[in-house]
Amino acid sequence: MFWGTETGRVDAKGRLKLSASVYRKLRERCGSAERTPGAAADTDVFVTSLDGEEIKVFPSEEWAKILTQLASGDAATDGQANNRLLMQANNYGKPEDIDGQGRLLLPAALRDETDFTGPVKIQWRNHHLVVWREETFKQRVESNKPTVDDLAYGANKLGL
Repeated sequence: MFWGTETGRVDAKGRLKLSASVYRKLRERCGSAERTPGAAADTDVFVTSLDGEEIKVFPSEEWAKILTQLASGDAATDGQANNRLLMQANNYGKPEDIDGQGRLLLPAALRDETDFTGPVKIQWRNHHLVVWREETFKQRVESNKPTVDDLAYGANKLGL
């Protein structure tokens, strides 16, 4: 399990450098925890964005589950939404490998149409990583402060 927020960096070549702890957890999630240093990349992920503001990194197995869900959607109610989501995900998205140094090359379309160079913030969300530019992350944190009702719910129902 991955908790909290980690700091990463996207270099000038468009490679996202993951911290050692994020890299290790992602390898475990992708089923390649026994990887030897210097061996060929074996951490398969699908990298995409739905809005150009945040990058989503899915273990390939999790992305396959999402594709299955999208394909099995009720065409009368979900078909158009599924098509729009797939169009956007595939516009920015591409299967990638994480190299032995914990670097992940962002897909060309994502690099070309967004500016993710520099420091980034990374969080684990259920079954994938979410990556934001540092300044975008700060704005999201400020604009999403818990309400009084949220805090009461957290205390009473979740024990926070």
